[in-house]
Amino acid sequence: MNLSVSFAPKIAIFGILAALIFSCQSESSYFQENATTVFIDDDFTKIVHLKSEELDYFSDSLIFGPALSIVNEYLFISEVKTNKFVHILRIPDDVYLGKFGRKGVGQGEILIPWEFSKSKDGLIRILDKQQNKLVEYYADSLAYRGQFNKEYFLDPMAMVTSASIYNNKLYFLNRSDSEFRLYEKGLSDGYEKGYGELPEKAYFFMSNKKHREICSANLTNRENIFVVSYRYIPMIQIFDLDKSRWVSIVGPENSVPRYKNQTSSTYYHPSIKISDDYIYALYNGKKKKGIYSQQGNTIYMFSHDGVPIKKIVLDKNIVSFDIYDSKFIYAYSFNENLEPKILKFALNL
Repeated sequence: MNLSVSFAPKIAIFGILAALIFSCQSESSYFQENATTVFIDDDFTKIVHLKSEELDYFSDSLIFGPALSIVNEYLFISEVKTNKFVHILRIPDDVYLGKFGRKGVGQGEILIPWEFSKSKDGLIRILDKQQNKLVEYYADSLAYRGQFNKEYFLDPMAMVTSASIYNNKLYFLNRSDSEFRLYEKGLSDGYEKGYGELPEKAYFFMSNKKHREICSANLTNRENIFVVSYRYIPMIQIFDLDKSRWVSIVGPENSVPRYKNQTSSTYYHPSIKISDDYIYALYNGKKKKGIYSQQGNTIYMFSHDGVPIKKIVLDKNIVSFDIYDSKFIYAYSFNENLEPKILKFALNL
C-alpha cells in the first residue's frame, strides 16, 4: 500500500516531464516543418536605402503605437488622447486636414481606435477593441463630413486584434480561441468557420502569457489574399482564400523562440502591408527592452507567393507604415525621448 501511494506521484511527475520533453520536440518540428519558405537576410540581393522626410503637422496628441493606413488620397492616423479618434493628412501633397470622428459609445463612435483595414472601393474600417466593433467609413465622408457608413459588432467574448471585410464576410484574428488562425463570419447569415492553424500547438500546461505571444499578430488583406505577421515569432503566413492555400514564411531567424518570460521576447514583424503586387513586412529583431526597442528599419518585400523580392533599409526606425501608390512610404516613428514623428520616404524601386 505504501509503495503504491509513493509510486503514484512519481508516475505523475514522469508523465509531466515526458509531456514537456515531447512538447519541446513537437514545437520545434511543427514550427519548421510547416514553413513553406525559409529565408535569411542574405537572400535579398536587391537592397534599397531610403532617406526620410519629417512631416511636422501633428500635435503632441500622437502617442506611442497608433494605427496608420492610407485610403485613396488620405493618410489616417489613430488618435487616443482627445475627443476625436483620427488625424487625416491629404497626400502626396501632405496637407494636414485635422482631427475627425467622435469618441463615445453611440452609432459610428469609437472609444479606442485599435486597428485600421481598408477596401479597394475607398472604405476605411476602424476596429474599436473596447466596444468589439468595426466601424466603416467612406474615406471622403470621414475627411469632410465625419459620417459613418456601417458598423459591425463582433462576438463580445472574442479578443479580436485585427479584422477586415471581404465579399460580405468578416475576417478576423481571435486571441481568445486557438483552434484556427483566421476566422470568417458571414455578415448576412452569421455563419462562422475557421482556416489554418497557429504556428505552434497549444498545450494544456501552456501559460496564458505564452499563448498571448503566440497569438499576437497583425492581419492585412488585398481582396482574397490575407497576410498574418507575428510580433514574437519570426513567421509570416499568407492565405489565398480562393485557392484555399497557405504559405508560411520563416525568417530571417530560423530557430524556434523560447518563451521564458515576456521581457526576454524578441520583436519580429510588428507591421505588415500588402499591395496589388507585393507584401511589405517590417522587421525588428530586437529584444523587448522598453518602448523604443519596438521599432525597426528594415522592410522585406515578398511576392504574394512568399518569394523574396527586395530589402528596403530606412534611415530611421519606425513602428508602423503604409504604402502610397508604390511611390511613397508613410510611417510612424518616435525618437529616444519618445517624441512622435510621421516620416515620409520616396520609394525609389
